[in-house]
Amino acid sequence: MDKRKKYAILIACLAVTIISVVVILLSQNTQDVTSQQKMEVTQTVDDTQVLAAADSSQVNEEQTNETALESTEETDEAAENSEEPKKPEILTYTVKSGDTLGAISNEYGVTANSIASSSNISVNSTLKIGQQLRFPSIKGILYKIKSGDTLSSISKLYDIKFDDIVKTNGMESANKLNIGQEIILPGVDQVKTVVVASKTAAVASRGSSVSAAASAVASISMWPVRGTLTSLFGPRWGTTHKGIDIAAPTGTNVSAFLDGKVVHSGWEGGYGYLVIIDHGNGLRSYYGHNSKLLVSVGQQVSKGDIIAKVGSTGDSTGPHCHFEIRKNGTAVNPLNYLK
Repeated sequence: MDKRKKYAILIACLAVTIISVVVILLSQNTQDVTSQQKMEVTQTVDDTQVLAAADSSQVNEEQTNETALESTEETDEAAENSEEPKKPEILTYTVKSGDTLGAISNEYGVTANSIASSSNISVNSTLKIGQQLRFPSIKGILYKIKSGDTLSSISKLYDIKFDDIVKTNGMESANKLNIGQEIILPGVDQVKTVVVASKTAAVASRGSSVSAAASAVASISMWPVRGTLTSLFGPRWGTTHKGIDIAAPTGTNVSAFLDGKVVHSGWEGGYGYLVIIDHGNGLRSYYGHNSKLLVSVGQQVSKGDIIAKVGSTGDSTGPHCHFEIRKNGTAVNPLNYLK
């Protein structure tokens, strides 16, 4: 073989080799580019997922915060709505110049009767500057527990629900009542001043014939003491009991049962400290065995004015008010003059 053919074959082989190398290199570059593109695409997808996840996390966090805020607001609102109503209070009011029961009752949203009954005065009484009135912050009256009282007997007497008394006064136990304890009777407008020990005896003691004059007085009078009727008018222990006895704790208010003028205020033998009020037309009332006298001779008093304090002075076996009515100097049955 001549040299020209050998060179031609050698050159052809080199050319094939070079072409093969170029093809291999191009193939590797293409794979690298594809791989890089795949990596970029993957990274883009991953970044998008991360961003989406971050956005989702932020949204969830915001929603959680909003839910928590709404929950807190609802809890606060529920707490406000679940607050128990304010417990009624016993108010003390000092009378100022120009005050009237009507004006005071309007100011506090209660009735004039509620204030008068709770303060043991007449609704028609003339208020005195500096006088103190005590009454509940709701419609109702103050009631002072006496010996023998139970919530059941009180609820029946005033025709109110047993549970209403317990709830109004926030009582933990309805069985623990102390003599002298004050409670609020909700919805009651006027005190039933005396719990009569024997209603049958009291009615019988009035007699079958009550004068028109006595009935007229009874329609406007008031009981002098809040307490328990323990002794009636008439025969007693071999003599005549000229009045009625109303038992009450020492210091309980004694009030004028009708308008009138004080004609006696001082010591009077077996009566102890005695107040006598002249009501005109031959009618006088006697209040005996007081511990303290609060009026003087010549003083004009109105029905319901406090004239003395219950005591046990003179011929007495315990604190009570001996109450007499005399017509033209003769003792008559006080129950005929009381409603």
